[in-house]
Amino acid sequence: PIFLIDGFPRNFDNLSGWVENVSPSATSVLGALVYDCPIDILEKRIMGRAATSGRSDDNITSARRRFVTFGKETVPVVKALEVVEELSG
Repeated sequence: PIFLIDGFPRNFDNLSGWVENVSPSATSVLGALVYDCPIDILEKRIMGRAATSGRSDDNITSARRRFVTFGKETVPVVKALEVVEELSG
């Protein structure tokens, strides 16, 4: 079977847990989907969702905090996975 795992790994701790707990014979990473979207578009979409979501974190302050976290924690993981792909390709 093939699985799509949304939003994972978000940081190196997630990636380490995956490597330590999932047998390479049981699964392999076939690729990653990474979307590059301008921040202003992301903010507009989140604020549009906020109108009906009822989520307390659908606000500009929380969104901008998530963008910073993404840049600090997730982008380095994406870059590391790109290097692994280059080395194994």
